[in-house]
Amino acid sequence: MAAASARLEEAAPSIEKMRGTAAEQDPEKRIYNENITAKVLYLFERLAGLREKANAVNTMLNPLAEQEEAAATEAKAVTAKAKAEAERVAAEAKADAEAERIAAAAAAAAAKQKEEEEAARVTTEREAARAKEEAETAAAKATAAAAKAAEAKAAAAAAETERARKAEEGRAKKAALVARVAVSTASDVSLTAAAAPDATTATTTQVVSTTPPPNAAALASMLASMSPPSITSTIASSTRSSTNTPSGVAKTVRGEVRHVLGGAAELRTALEEASAAGALTVVDWSIPTCGPCQRIRPAYAAMALVRQNVQFVGVDAHASAENASLARDASVRAFPTFHLYANMRRVGEMSGADETRLAALIDAHAAPAAAEIIVSPEPNSSPAVTASVPGSTTSMDTMQAAIASALTTLRGACAGLPEFVTATKMALLFVGNVLDNPGDGKYRKVRLANPGFRAKLGRFTGGIAVMEAFGFEKQGDGDDLVLVMSELSATHPGLPAMRALLERAVPPVG
Repeated sequence: MAAASARLEEAAPSIEKMRGTAAEQDPEKRIYNENITAKVLYLFERLAGLREKANAVNTMLNPLAEQEEAAATEAKAVTAKAKAEAERVAAEAKADAEAERIAAAAAAAAAKQKEEEEAARVTTEREAARAKEEAETAAAKATAAAAKAAEAKAAAAAAETERARKAEEGRAKKAALVARVAVSTASDVSLTAAAAPDATTATTTQVVSTTPPPNAAALASMLASMSPPSITSTIASSTRSSTNTPSGVAKTVRGEVRHVLGGAAELRTALEEASAAGALTVVDWSIPTCGPCQRIRPAYAAMALVRQNVQFVGVDAHASAENASLARDASVRAFPTFHLYANMRRVGEMSGADETRLAALIDAHAAPAAAEIIVSPEPNSSPAVTASVPGSTTSMDTMQAAIASALTTLRGACAGLPEFVTATKMALLFVGNVLDNPGDGKYRKVRLANPGFRAKLGRFTGGIAVMEAFGFEKQGDGDDLVLVMSELSATHPGLPAMRALLERAVPPVG
């Protein structure tokens, strides 16, 4: 019994130390988990109980050796068991600590790997963004270069087209000059014959040649002969034939706008020629950057085509140094400004793009004139169509001027003469349908969306104007927009004459 008590006392410090470790409250110093701590405390309590029991036995001096031996054996077993348990608990604690260390290391490694992956992702995204920006910049430069190259190519093509157009216009103008000389000669003969019966009658007659041109290329010449001669040609003709003109027969002046580039000297020449012909001169002062100047220009050109005994002059103040000096000398301070001259003296002026006011001002100062237009008939046809209204432009004359102006615009919009001839044929086709079917209203209507009409005529600038010059009018809107000729317009006496005139200039419409 004494030996067992001695061994219990030897084991007591170890057990006490384990109990103190298990009872540690600081989490950082605690090495046992809850399970081991409970076991250590239980072991301590058991050992304390055994010690108390051994002390009680020793105190009582229990003579029973067997009990003492049993107690010793039990104490020995308990001690061994406690030691083994303590070793197991220590091993488990060590294993747990190692596992926690490994887990912490793994967590740190995972966190580092994640951080490296995030850094790599950010770097990749930055490089991708930079590469995309560089690619977009390169693409933009390539697009700009391609656009510039395309623009240069288009400009070169446009320049080549313009050179071809000018060359073609030059050839057409040469042919037109021949036609105008023939017309002018016929007009002089007609004037002389008309004046013989009564020298007191003041009448001007324009005869349109009936000789058919040899091929489609002569259309330009025919159109030139349709338009009234230019102011220069008329005045020159007046000077050449003055000895053959009976007394009291006044030459009329009409034509295109005469553009001055040489300043005061050129304008003076124009005024002197108009004064010699007894014509009023209207001078349009303008500059290219003036919006109102550009808006009234078509109306001004139209006035030049139809107004008799009026010379229309255009002076672009920016076209030359001479013109700029001339505008300053004329005290032109606003654009557009219009000056009217009669007998070399300024008789009227106005500023602003007011077509109505300008027309009224011209009418107030222009001398009255008589006009007669004769369109010769085809052989074996009815007598010629004649219209005459003293002091004004005839309806036939108005239609002729409108058609000539619209065809001139159409010619400028077409790429070449074949395309222009095709467009003219298309217009004649619809006019012919109206004349050949006078009682059928469907032939007096043309849809603007008609594929054939649009492809050959409607898509060009001036195409619709040609149809309107013949008497068609726009009606409706959107997809329902149509050109319609009224029954009254379909009976206009000039319609068949103008159709015949143009059909002689192009091959028969098939």
